Amino acid sequence: VELYDSTDINYYQYNAEVGFNKEKATQLMMSRAWCVFVKNTADNDQYKTLGIKKKSEFYNICAELIQPLNLEGLNVTSGAYLRYKVDKFPASNTLAQRSALISGKYNNTNAKKKDIQAFSDTETGEYIEVDIHEAIMFYAFMSINKSIKTSQRDQYVNFYLPAIQKFDLVPMSYNSYTEKFRNESSKLLALKERHGADWYKKSSLTYVPSQKLQFAHSLYCADGSGTINYRYYNKKGEKKTRKLYVMLITDVASSKIVGWSVADKGQSTETFQMLEKAVKMAMETSNYQTMFEFVSDNHPAYTSGESKDFLNMIFNKVRNIQAGNSQANPAELQFKLFKNSLRGLSNFGSTSWGVSIEGQSNPDYINIDEFPTYEEAIIQFDEIVQRWNETKRADDFSPNERFEHKNPKCEAMDKRVIRYLNANHTKVNTAYMRGFVKVTKSLGGYNNTKEFLFELPDPIDSMEIIEKANHYKSAEVKVVWDEENADLYSLDGVYLMTCKLTLKASQSHAEADDASENALDYHLARKQRQINRA
Repeated sequence: VELYDSTDINYYQYNAEVGFNKEKATQLMMSRAWCVFVKNTADNDQYKTLGIKKKSEFYNICAELIQPLNLEGLNVTSGAYLRYKVDKFPASNTLAQRSALISGKYNNTNAKKKDIQAFSDTETGEYIEVDIHEAIMFYAFMSINKSIKTSQRDQYVNFYLPAIQKFDLVPMSYNSYTEKFRNESSKLLALKERHGADWYKKSSLTYVPSQKLQFAHSLYCADGSGTINYRYYNKKGEKKTRKLYVMLITDVASSKIVGWSVADKGQSTETFQMLEKAVKMAMETSNYQTMFEFVSDNHPAYTSGESKDFLNMIFNKVRNIQAGNSQANPAELQFKLFKNSLRGLSNFGSTSWGVSIEGQSNPDYINIDEFPTYEEAIIQFDEIVQRWNETKRADDFSPNERFEHKNPKCEAMDKRVIRYLNANHTKVNTAYMRGFVKVTKSLGGYNNTKEFLFELPDPIDSMEIIEKANHYKSAEVKVVWDEENADLYSLDGVYLMTCKLTLKASQSHAEADDASENALDYHLARKQRQINRA
């Protein structure tokens, strides 16, 4: 017992070339202790101090003690065999002693059919050892540089057997041949070439695991798909049915649908106009607070120059998933779960294109005339979204309630960005407006307009900024305005300044009040400052 070293157990469990369970590792620790004891005692004739006269007798006694223990690495049956084992056992070097006790039966590949040959790489001159059997098997299985796939039986009979005969080798049995491809490690090596890179990415390629998001606003995802059915008439006057094609913007952490839009009647594709409408709704739902990140697939509706410019104005980070890796888009799962919730609706046909029969409604009981019109389907979809957002989930919280748990880094969005996306756009020439920017808004009807007057921050300095932006060729600017402020941009889209709505003085003392009196004093002082600089 004094020779027992518990570090041996750890070595055999975790660091040895062959792994052992705790029971076997403990036995190997005992085996090493016995070997060290027997070797030291026999080599130094110390057995005589035990009253044993002959070395052979010592080995026999030890063998009788060891045999009932049935130790891994030291399963001896006689004193002679114990002596044989101990003679080969290293006298020192702990690692060598530990390795000496591991049976050669482990990792023995003799049962496998192997015919190793060395081939020379024509480019590097390097010699590579290849198992001819495996090389032929994998070549046939992977259908290298071919679109067709043959069965394993066909590969074995028509390719493997003739090829092995050409090498004058003994072929393996068909059972051994197929067993090779039941091995998962072999599949991971071969299936990419056999089935294609796209399938391999989705089915076998490892992935980056990620933590579940904690806060709303951290990540928004977008995707488009067909949903509920509606009826309509095409250009030929024929009655048709089509899925209402919808783009959804979902907050990933809460699963709340924060924005959505629909394709035009009779259409089933995503467009920039759909993206613009859905994202603007998402901004409003998010109370115009920071929207940190946006992810989508690689559809042109998300990747065109116009779309990228639009998205980059709103989100701190915009990214698209790697082409062919739809699993990286959380919108795929969000939309799948959402569409599964539509199964009970009479005008829901299927969960997706080409879905299995279980994902489709029974066509025997579908009546197109009972489907809603395009306009009615939109109203229905709005109700569906509200129900989705209000329905409690397994954690007893609804997406609406989860969405209130916002990222603590949320801040109010830049009002200039909000105005640029939602407010009025026009062009004016400020050269003759004497320190102001005047715009008009049509209120509908003939000659029914309302005038809005915004003031330049400084009549002289502001005009210098405007003219410089136009290379001193004009004072024309693009004006983005609402009823409180106007943002001025150069004609090529560079932001210049923000002008606040002008407070106006009263034309009559009879109608004057404190606000108009303050406005009068303000504008008189403004005029005087300009005179002083002139």
